[in-house]
Amino acid sequence: MSFFALGASQIVCSFFQGHACAGALARSSVKESAGTKTQLSDFVSCAVLLLVLLVFGPYLAPLPKTCLACIIIVNLRSLFLQFKQLPRLWKLSRFDFFIWIVTFLGTLLLGVDTGLFVGIVFLLSSVVLRIYHPDISVHGQLGQTQIYRDVSKFQQARKHRGIRIIRFSQSPFFANKETIQQLQEDLVTEIKAFQHEVQPPGDDRNNRADSLMKTTGFMEENGVQHVGVQLDVCPQFHSVIFDCAAWSIIDIVGMEAVKQLCTQITARGVGVYLVNLDTKMVNKFVQIELIKWKEDGDTTTDDATASVKVYPSIHLAVNAASASTS
Repeated sequence: MSFFALGASQIVCSFFQGHACAGALARSSVKESAGTKTQLSDFVSCAVLLLVLLVFGPYLAPLPKTCLACIIIVNLRSLFLQFKQLPRLWKLSRFDFFIWIVTFLGTLLLGVDTGLFVGIVFLLSSVVLRIYHPDISVHGQLGQTQIYRDVSKFQQARKHRGIRIIRFSQSPFFANKETIQQLQEDLVTEIKAFQHEVQPPGDDRNNRADSLMKTTGFMEENGVQHVGVQLDVCPQFHSVIFDCAAWSIIDIVGMEAVKQLCTQITARGVGVYLVNLDTKMVNKFVQIELIKWKEDGDTTTDDATASVKVYPSIHLAVNAASASTS
């Protein structure tokens, strides 16, 4: 079975320019360091191995096993040099660092097969963890350019007065709906805090908006955690822009969560702008009546009656939001 598996791996690798592997880790390492490209290297290595066994074998028999072990360690030196990558992995990605450590310890303590399985399981778990807890950041403009970056990481990023640009780093779906709900609560709390100070007597806008706080069949209100996004209460808070560049997939739960988020914001007189939105996402939001079509078939952009507006870039949305209050 081992020979069948090795032969199948060599055949598959030949179609994808894969690594020419061997039956032992030491031999694969030697072939990689020698720069082999094709499966013909197996014939050369087998011929050399046969020559050593038949001709040089009797002369190497008296050598102690420690000397033979040193030969194997020298051949595996490129693998041991990978430890030098750990400081770099720690700086670039903590997740990749811990994946490397877990896979190494699993292989060392449990064997190659079990160790690799443990590493794969840990890798998938880290991906799921990042999806369940996406990063939410407030972005600002870099100088007079059309580039917008996280204000907590770029000191020169400047937030526009009365406009909040929020980036949700993962596609909205059932796994992170609690994060979207908590983002909604944070935004609504800040809007209500501002409107409570400037709301004229008799204006029941907040009461009408609060009546919309009803969960759908796909949404739940319990078990949410604070996501840490805070808005600066300013006397001209009027627009929220969501950067949707990272949104590639969405399910019914995610659509309902985004719709409820936008509805709660617009119900309090604050404009909502969706930017960098994929065409498939636009079509789905049109189906749930979050975005409206114009008579000419285009999505609503500068229409003053539209509650949620779509723009192709953050800079265009910022200009439109600023012009709407001027």
